[in-house]
Amino acid sequence: MLPPLYHRLVPVILASGLLLNGFVAWKDSDLILKGYPDFTGLYAAGQIVRNGEGSRLYDLDLEYRLQLGFAPHVSIRHGALPYVHPPFEALLFAPLSRLPYLAAYLVWNGLSLGILAWAMVMLRPLVPLLQARNLGLLVLISVAYLPLFICLLEGQDMPLLLLAVAGAYVSLQARHDFRAGSWLGLGLFRPQLVLPLFFIILLGKTGGRPRWRKSAMMLSAGLGLVALLECAASVAVSGWSGFRLYPKQVWMLEANHGYGAIMPADMPNVRGLVAAFLPDGARAALIAVAGVSLVILILAGLVFRRARQMPDTGLAFSLALIAIVLTSYHAFTYDLALLLWASLFVLSYLRDRASEPDRISLWLTLGPVGVLFFTPVLMLLWLHMGRLNLLAPVLVLWLYGIAREVSRSKVAGLKSEWATA
Repeated sequence: MLPPLYHRLVPVILASGLLLNGFVAWKDSDLILKGYPDFTGLYAAGQIVRNGEGSRLYDLDLEYRLQLGFAPHVSIRHGALPYVHPPFEALLFAPLSRLPYLAAYLVWNGLSLGILAWAMVMLRPLVPLLQARNLGLLVLISVAYLPLFICLLEGQDMPLLLLAVAGAYVSLQARHDFRAGSWLGLGLFRPQLVLPLFFIILLGKTGGRPRWRKSAMMLSAGLGLVALLECAASVAVSGWSGFRLYPKQVWMLEANHGYGAIMPADMPNVRGLVAAFLPDGARAALIAVAGVSLVILILAGLVFRRARQMPDTGLAFSLALIAIVLTSYHAFTYDLALLLWASLFVLSYLRDRASEPDRISLWLTLGPVGVLFFTPVLMLLWLHMGRLNLLAPVLVLWLYGIAREVSRSKVAGLKSEWATA
């Protein structure tokens, strides 16, 4: 049961989010027309593939020349906005590159909203909170969530990952492990997020009964098959030479901090938190980030294992999503869009409880949702202060709160079973 304060605050939080996001879109409309959004890199990649030059997909000179053709008035850009995704993803943008840039941008955003609606339709039978509202209203409410709004504003591909994660969750709930792995494989255009999620789920399925070990094998087979198909598609698009350039491109951008675009202090993850105390890239910082991230992933996997006998693993899946954002070496504002699903799962869990959880659990599980959806706070941390890493402790507390609630729920379930035995 959600507390009365929740019902009073939700309309205010969502309305303020929609108003502020609408103001940002209006204020930045001229920048969108000029080609400032990240969609520029995706659109140029589509042009390169459509022109039959896939082997030069990571050629910065070619990318910059093409971008100057449709976005010549971006004053902050003195080189290419690089394409940093696997070659196979560029196939999605090749048809869009036939359209003028602005038309392609608008079509892509329309498709993104459709993809988001599709994901919600998939989740609806498992998330009672989604059943209580009209689908169009739910999509509109989602746009009030600043990270998702930034995905749309930038023309990012995160809605595709939201769909892949939703498909994996639905498949896991139905015990279709091969299908779940296949859905995760479709999200490998962002391996830094998908592979940690796969690790958590896999760890949660290992050990114990033979059925669980078979489940882990089917999950791995599904992801592995899709990954092989994506590698084959990548080689077909860019050839072996172009395919080998992909990791080099990513490493090169990391080495020079993305020409100033990669700022650890503005990342809501472990790396951003460590950067507040140690110089980014220093040996001690790398060891700290790797060590803390590994601990978080292992603990998340153990919680997932603990929750696998529960009828609804939404809480554990929420914890997994928070963990992968925290442990991703790159986590930008739009990566927080993944936590839209985590928030929905947590709210649905609290809504369907017969009684409120204890005060500590309530604050730790519900409080971070309020912080994430309260647009003024995120705008202050991101746009004004450039210190989105201050959000990392909130996510760590959310992890603890959900893990605590999973443990309490399982104990309560066991007591109920003993009482009826």
